[in-house]
Amino acid sequence: MSDARLTLAGVLEAPAGHGTLVSVGMGPDGPAAVWSSSSGAADILGRQSTPDGASYAATRTATSPSAVLVRHAADGSILPEVTVVDRFPVAHPLVQPMPDGGYLIVGARCRWSDGTPEQNAIVYSRDGVVERTGTLGDGVEHLQVDDDGRIWAGYADEGVLGAFGWNGPGPLPLGAPGVVRWSPTFDKQWEFPSDDVWIDACYALNVSGDTVLACPYADFPVLRIRQGEVEVGTTSAEGPNGIVAAGDTVGLIGSYDEPGSVLVGRLTDGQLESPRTWSLTMPDGSPVPPVRVTCRGSVAHFFVGTAWLRFTLTGGPPSGPRPVRSPQV
Repeated sequence: MSDARLTLAGVLEAPAGHGTLVSVGMGPDGPAAVWSSSSGAADILGRQSTPDGASYAATRTATSPSAVLVRHAADGSILPEVTVVDRFPVAHPLVQPMPDGGYLIVGARCRWSDGTPEQNAIVYSRDGVVERTGTLGDGVEHLQVDDDGRIWAGYADEGVLGAFGWNGPGPLPLGAPGVVRWSPTFDKQWEFPSDDVWIDACYALNVSGDTVLACPYADFPVLRIRQGEVEVGTTSAEGPNGIVAAGDTVGLIGSYDEPGSVLVGRLTDGQLESPRTWSLTMPDGSPVPPVRVTCRGSVAHFFVGTAWLRFTLTGGPPSGPRPVRSPQV
């Protein structure tokens, strides 16, 4: 097994008065993030309990706290313009920068009740004005906006099979296909065809240029989508949470047991050929903790607290360890 260390891109800088990181997502050109106060973040990431003691993620905030939307530069510093949202409505948000300078916010959970779905998708202008709202359904696990402002969503099992009123008494979940492309105005433009592969849950998604990669449960094939056409490659992966590619070389980041593993092979004729496993470590050589991974093109981005670390797939063996200062996490 070959080894490679993550490199530290930077530490995300907090905007004044909003020192707690709520959510971060990678756009085509860099990270976008939601920040709030500690109490605001606790509300935005809140959970609710049932009388029998079950706990589930909230769909809306309880107090509509203030939040700030920012873009971060290549070293993690804040780019000049920040967007203040005085009353942030959705819980457990995913965030993406829009091509015009605004932001897309999508709540991960969405209820269907009383014959109406919640609107869990919001586009804010750079001035914090709500430009449009819509519904992308429940169980949004992955969210990436492409260069043209089209919205790609990958759905967890709740979004595919139905929960929170979807698929009874409400309609079939909007995320039933597993991967869906939405227009900038929240119209469904394309959905993954079920005759190719049945997606129970989308574990990994990568949008780069005109190519989209996905890896779904349960057999974890590599799905490569170009111009609506789907290529399927079989793998020996088990529970990856990220996917990167350099040409036909594909890397599946993480597994059920090893969050720092990378299964690498060449996607050829429907198979991931000559698969080999690499092991990633933190810059100081310590194990990679279980964290959310966001992948764009050939780069996997790891956010450990406010530390932003990267791994780049080159198509060859990983570069050897080199001294890099360790992030404070």
